[in-house]
Amino acid sequence: MNTYKKRKLSTRTKLIITSCSNDDIGFITVENLAVLLDVNPSYLSRKFKEDTDITLISFITAEKLKRMAANLLNRKEKPDFPELTRMNGFSRSDYLIHIFKENFGIHPGDMRKYAKNSGRRRKNLHPPALS
Repeated sequence: MNTYKKRKLSTRTKLIITSCSNDDIGFITVENLAVLLDVNPSYLSRKFKEDTDITLISFITAEKLKRMAANLLNRKEKPDFPELTRMNGFSRSDYLIHIFKENFGIHPGDMRKYAKNSGRRRKNLHPPALS
C-alpha cells in the first residue's frame, strides 16, 4: 500500500497528489487534471501508473473516499448525504455506497451514526472498519 511514497516521483505525479489533497477534490477528474497539465488524459494516466503502480482513477477514487469518510466522521458538519456525495465528487449515491462498503466494510450511514454516538462516550474513537 502506498508504495509510491517510497519512490522518487515525477513533478507531474507530485502535482497530481497535491491536487487531490485540496479542498475541492469533488471536482478532480482525470480529464480535469489533464487539462491543468496540458497533456492527453491517457498519457497522464499511463505516466501516473508508471510512477506509482496504481491507476490514476483508482488513486482519485481512494482520495475521494478518504475525504468522504472524514466528512462522515466530522460531527461538526451536518450536510445531508446527497450533498456529501456531490461535495466528494460522486454523481450517484448508490455507486458511492457500493464502493464505500467495499473499501471500508461499513455503510456510510452507519459510519455517520458511529461518529455521532462516539462523541457521547470519548473522543478520538475510530469506527471498527478504520481501526
